[in-house]
Amino acid sequence: MKILFTIILLFTAYQSSAKLLFKDVIQQQNGAQIRNIEYYDNNLIMATGFSYVSNSEFYGLVAVSKDGGSNWQIDYYSNMLLFGLEIYSENDAHLSGYFATNKAILLESSDFGLNWNYIICDGNLAPDVTSIYHITHIDDNTLLAFGYDRSILKSTDHGETWNKKFSKSGSSMLNMFEMGDKIVVVAQQSDENGENEIYTYYSSKDSGDTWKLWETNLNEEMQINDLIKGTKGELYGFGSQDGSYAVFKSSDLGDTWELAYKDNSEGALFRGHKDTQGRIFAGGENGKIVYSLDGEVWMSEEAPNTIQIWDVNGFGENTYISTASGRIIEIIIESNGINGKEAPNTIYPNPANDYIKIGVEASSMIEKVKIIDIYGNKQ
Repeated sequence: MKILFTIILLFTAYQSSAKLLFKDVIQQQNGAQIRNIEYYDNNLIMATGFSYVSNSEFYGLVAVSKDGGSNWQIDYYSNMLLFGLEIYSENDAHLSGYFATNKAILLESSDFGLNWNYIICDGNLAPDVTSIYHITHIDDNTLLAFGYDRSILKSTDHGETWNKKFSKSGSSMLNMFEMGDKIVVVAQQSDENGENEIYTYYSSKDSGDTWKLWETNLNEEMQINDLIKGTKGELYGFGSQDGSYAVFKSSDLGDTWELAYKDNSEGALFRGHKDTQGRIFAGGENGKIVYSLDGEVWMSEEAPNTIQIWDVNGFGENTYISTASGRIIEIIIESNGINGKEAPNTIYPNPANDYIKIGVEASSMIEKVKIIDIYGNKQ
């Protein structure tokens, strides 16, 4: 009996011929830094940061696009620095940062950033919290805010009242991410000589009511600033090891980590992003992008005229970076290979001899071959 076979050739080594292209979406001047970029969908985009003129003159920056980035409304707010941004829904967005008076600020918008109302203003509701770096929703009414002095605040009435759930002086809560049944935050502080940064991780399993040190095998030389979940449930952490760019991988929800990639670039990766095709991007100090098209092979490339990448984010297949030079840049992958797609070749009838030859024109080495019959069974 003749069986129809489909030979599927998987190309992953083509990454060696992949190249990143960078296209400016928005560019600001006057000392602007765009710290965060968030996408609600392909049309609704928001970015925040600040324009730093001098020690006594700086402005919060909010950029809003409702047509996928073709047009932007950019507003400036006096005497505030904006660091955090979260879009929970089209009618529920939050900004966080601090005033020139070193008091925390938290704002909300119900019209996707066209107008903002103060929740925490100049320290009210959180008088001893000098800044808020990050904010996130747990559900419709529950908010967590993270700031300086390792402060973690929680509200269960959508910001009307706040309770401090954790605090320890001398450091900042830099980021938060969810891992399985727990929330993990990253805390940074300087050592006793003020020379080196020490990173500590705290976790909560009760929606932020109680916190404890996160038990993991990360040591002082291993720093994770952000993480994402891979296509198979694995976690990728982005940060540094021994002062250089590093990507870490965990297959047990963060209990143990292994080094997946280390670059010779001095500095740390700040943010990571995975698009709908499973491609992973991360950026940080020195303006270099680290990326992988399959989570296994990693490469890096410098973004032109970029000294620091603050955020990496996107929607669907589109990925963007925001920078310390006031730019939002789209990342475009140009590949001379087969673009990471499976290339099926059907052979019928079955060859009579024991060996067959398959000729495929490709620009890179084939890493894996799958043979699947007409019924979907692997051979």
